[in-house]
Amino acid sequence: MSFDVSKVLGAESFTSQEADTILEIAYLTGAANGSLSRDELRSFRRLAHTLAERTDADAVTPPSGTPARTSTFLSSSDGTVTSLEDLLERYESANEGLDTPIRIAALAKTLTTEHARRAAYRVAYALSISDLESNEDEEEFEADLATALGLRDEIATLRNEVLGAVDDEPA
Repeated sequence: MSFDVSKVLGAESFTSQEADTILEIAYLTGAANGSLSRDELRSFRRLAHTLAERTDADAVTPPSGTPARTSTFLSSSDGTVTSLEDLLERYESANEGLDTPIRIAALAKTLTTEHARRAAYRVAYALSISDLESNEDEEEFEADLATALGLRDEIATLRNEVLGAVDDEPA
């Protein structure tokens, strides 16, 4: 199932930290049942690209006389772009051996704006339904995420927003 990533994220831009956290939450959603499906990987790739476009770059203060450069969660100040495989490996390594609810709570604390918290939940839900296979592990993950983000009372509204974005973007 395909969905319009821009609609799922909402209209706002994100800091590099927020974008990285949202993408890690997306990774954890797909990995909740053991591995990301082909459809989840496609959605993850589109999400990474859209987040990169909507991320405010972090300014890097260069040595005197050197041109200023910027970096985001997908690129370094030298212009090197992080590959999808490297992102997945980074998130896998960061979460290896960790209790998922504890990691979710830590990630949720880094999302300090309401729009970033809502976007993170919508992304997680969209990714969980992108392969048309809902399972108990993903449902438990979503419940833990909604609690950590302080959005338990908004689940129905946020899910409806995602369902409104389904099939608006080609696969």
